Amino acid sequence: MKLYHVGLSGGKDSTAALLFMVHESGIPHEQLRVTFCDTGNEADVTYAHVEMLSEKVFPVERINPERDFYELARYKRR
Repeated sequence: MKLYHVGLSGGKDSTAALLFMVHESGIPHEQLRVTFCDTGNEADVTYAHVEMLSEKVFPVERINPERDFYELARYKRR
């Protein structure tokens, strides 16, 4: 089975892509996978928006990397 991945950032462009894939593309929902990579550096409103999309539009899988944004910046000395 072919899978289609939608990477969701919580912004307007990725939200529009998600809405298109779910409502307009004609792709069966069981072939869609939607993920949100939690950098630990997002505004509270972004987390709320992603949660709302996950509840009302399509389930969103949250990916948590080993290091958040600040830990990675310190590790790479940037």
